[in-house]
Amino acid sequence: MKPTNYPSVLACTAGLLLSACSAQSVYEGSHQYRADQCAKLPEPEYGQCLAEARKPYGEHRKEYDDQVEDK
Repeated sequence: MKPTNYPSVLACTAGLLLSACSAQSVYEGSHQYRADQCAKLPEPEYGQCLAEARKPYGEHRKEYDDQVEDK
């Protein structure tokens, strides 16, 4: 059986792959902005905020996925 919507399937697959890359790029690109925002906080919150702002995307994504699964 020959797929009739091959271009559509290809386009959807490419879109999904690109959206995953975009989410990671945006997350990583916002590190400096988040760190700058942390600088406005008093010392106890500053350290926690900075640690969160510098968290690698993979760790952030795993925590997010774990929270979504718990709901």
